[in-house]
Amino acid sequence: MPTWRPPNLGTGKIFLFFRHMTHLANYQRLWDGTEQGWVLWRHDEDRVKLTLTFSAGGPTLENIKALRSVISSFKEQPAVKLFASLKGINSLELGDFESRASKKVAFALVNHGLVPEEDPYHITRFTFVNELGGALLVIEDNILHQLVVEEAIKNHIPIRRSEC
Repeated sequence: MPTWRPPNLGTGKIFLFFRHMTHLANYQRLWDGTEQGWVLWRHDEDRVKLTLTFSAGGPTLENIKALRSVISSFKEQPAVKLFASLKGINSLELGDFESRASKKVAFALVNHGLVPEEDPYHITRFTFVNELGGALLVIEDNILHQLVVEEAIKNHIPIRRSEC
């Protein structure tokens, strides 16, 4: 599949929300030729979940200092309060990060004496875009969205790989 850069939709983007279209057949127009221009943008992203493991007593004051210097959400909390809230905790999930961002965070943690566990994973998301009309179709129900994507792919809707 060739790499493709999405068209600049400019300020005239049209977002279509169909809250009451709950049946797969309602979306057939995306691939059956009734409405021209519909494609799927495929967004691939490598992500990493970062976790810290501490001894049985939880993080030390030094660990807390390190956390506060690296993780912005911990900077806002007083060290004493953070220490009390994490006392006895063996494992702390720091969150999910885009792959490159996770490397920066992990490097900073290691530089402060902490050893993060890195759990990489890959996600693929699809967005319906009308290249002719500049519209994006948003299907808010995740299960229905997945079913519509699968049906569209099965019916050979064009797929564009997004670099965004």
